[in-house]
Amino acid sequence: MQPIREIAQVLKDFPNCRLHVDATQAVGKTALVTDCVDTMSIAPHKFYGLNGSGLLLKRKDLVIEPQIHGGTSTTVYRSGTPTLALAVSTETALSLALTQQEKRVRYVQELNHRLRDALAQYPAVSINSPVNAVPHILNLSVRGIKGSAFQKALDRRGVCVSVKSACSVEGTASKAVYAVSRNRQTALSSWRIRLSHLTTQDELDEFLQIFDQCYQELLS
Repeated sequence: MQPIREIAQVLKDFPNCRLHVDATQAVGKTALVTDCVDTMSIAPHKFYGLNGSGLLLKRKDLVIEPQIHGGTSTTVYRSGTPTLALAVSTETALSLALTQQEKRVRYVQELNHRLRDALAQYPAVSINSPVNAVPHILNLSVRGIKGSAFQKALDRRGVCVSVKSACSVEGTASKAVYAVSRNRQTALSSWRIRLSHLTTQDELDEFLQIFDQCYQELLS
């Protein structure tokens, strides 16, 4: 989680610089800071909305270039007719995510702490996620094993994890992990576990058993 207000304060000395916040992984997971940003992007499918829709929060007096030029019957910022069903589903998902946020986050934090404690018992494991990260994502590296290799070993046992974000280039080191660790091997070995309020304790137990099997197999 980044210090948005502190960043905005720094940018006050640069009147022609705009502050955009990618809040894709923040909605429903931490408090949103909207009072000092120029624009903020939100992806509904990250909080159980539908794919194919998105939100852009814009400061009222900010003039931006339209994404698609054309008709202005609905909005001056994008031609075309908005999909009503996607808009309604987004509103519903957003409402549920925010009204149940505290309870959901508290539960996910418990899962995250349990997972961190269990993985810390393995000498070759490094936890890359900082302590002030949202608890829903835990990034780790297993020393000497490429992230894609561990991912495939887990996949063969029915466990799905992500090596990097969907927009990253396959086979390259994670830029985010490298920025945190300053270690290319750690960045190449990284992968991430995704938790949610729907994750059960039994699923976590099963994952830890399967992780141990993969760990022993790949490091033997």
